[in-house]
Amino acid sequence: EFNEAVARDLVITPTVGPLPMQVTATFSLNGSSCSSFLLDWGDGTKPLSFDAGVTTQCTKDIAHKRATHTYNVPGIHRVTFRAGRGPLSRARVVTQTFVSVGDTTPTGFSLSPTSGSAPLTTSITFPVVGSNCTSYEADWGDGTVDTHEALQYEGCAQDSGTQSLTHTYTSPGTYTVKFKTGNLPVAQLELNEQWNVVVRDDVTPAAAVEIQPTAGVAPLTVQVNMFGFGEACTSYLLDWGDASTVQQYEASESGCDTTPFQKTFTHTYIAPGTYTVQTKVGDDALANLPLSTQHVIVGAVGSGTVQANCPYPNTPVCGRLTGTCPVGYTCDDVYKTYVNRCAMENDGAELAYTGTCSP
Repeated sequence: EFNEAVARDLVITPTVGPLPMQVTATFSLNGSSCSSFLLDWGDGTKPLSFDAGVTTQCTKDIAHKRATHTYNVPGIHRVTFRAGRGPLSRARVVTQTFVSVGDTTPTGFSLSPTSGSAPLTTSITFPVVGSNCTSYEADWGDGTVDTHEALQYEGCAQDSGTQSLTHTYTSPGTYTVKFKTGNLPVAQLELNEQWNVVVRDDVTPAAAVEIQPTAGVAPLTVQVNMFGFGEACTSYLLDWGDASTVQQYEASESGCDTTPFQKTFTHTYIAPGTYTVQTKVGDDALANLPLSTQHVIVGAVGSGTVQANCPYPNTPVCGRLTGTCPVGYTCDDVYKTYVNRCAMENDGAELAYTGTCSP
């Protein structure tokens, strides 16, 4: 008859560090001769395991186990320890813990709107992994800097989502916004994104760009709408980010009226990947216009359905698919890359780590 083994004292050290990061795991088992165990490091590598098989002969001992592992993939990794008396296929989850390796900050930052009349309120939306360990700094370019210093960098929460910061510009001008975030002290953070915000006076209309969708499965058709005033006087640039032809127009006229117009462009991405769409639009020479960027994430066929209004950022994640394993066999989990966590959850997978799956 199968009984739970007494497994205890799983300790992972260290739990936070840079790449490559070596950790040591220690744990104890009662009755080691008939106790199976599996230690999954959470990064897609082969777990450490022992299959005691079907046996009724148990030694009356307490075995202390020790193992080392090197992480080569950044992220917050869930370490899972399963144990039990009898075959490995019947082992239960005893405990889980988390290890934060390298840079755990995903991509998928946005600032909107990037132009408008004063007073202009704009917002930065950014992804968060391990919210209680996340620091950030937003330099709005007008002398205002918003800073948040995390209170801890170990035992990070295994959560993810998005957070927003807002700021209001009261004076016309062009402002450079710099933003950085991550699971480190603010002083150690590197720049994540930089945008230009154009604030106009009340009588000058502003140009704008709309990009939809920003995530999907290949082949993915994306539409870019550019809005301007006085078509003959509006310059624009559109770079799809995949070495295709750059669309651009340099206006040569001035003194146009403020009649609004819209130009629409479509493009289909065939290959999966993350593409940076760059745009410029406005009633000035292209060299003088601010450059805006937007990431478009294209997933592979079969990587799951992209959910509308997904609460998670459009960030590639590696998901673990666990199937039913026949009694007496040891089955490896399947790891697959998804365009975001919504696609992963729709496919019935659980999060392995942020980023594409390692080979």
